[in-house]
Amino acid sequence: DWRREAPKSDPRYYFRPYKTLLVRTVQACPEARRRDGGESFYVRGDHRVTLPNLYQLVRK
Repeated sequence: DWRREAPKSDPRYYFRPYKTLLVRTVQACPEARRRDGGESFYVRGDHRVTLPNLYQLVRK
């Protein structure tokens, strides 16, 4: 479940983009001083396709 932080025994815990972009945005860690409370989207695809498409969507 990407909405929860993986345990330290899971390699995903150490995958920094996952930790920084997904977990910290939507979940407040007990040791955090503030709660972000944001919303994350996980996009998986070929960067040559996904980044130009994302750029076009953001510009709209």
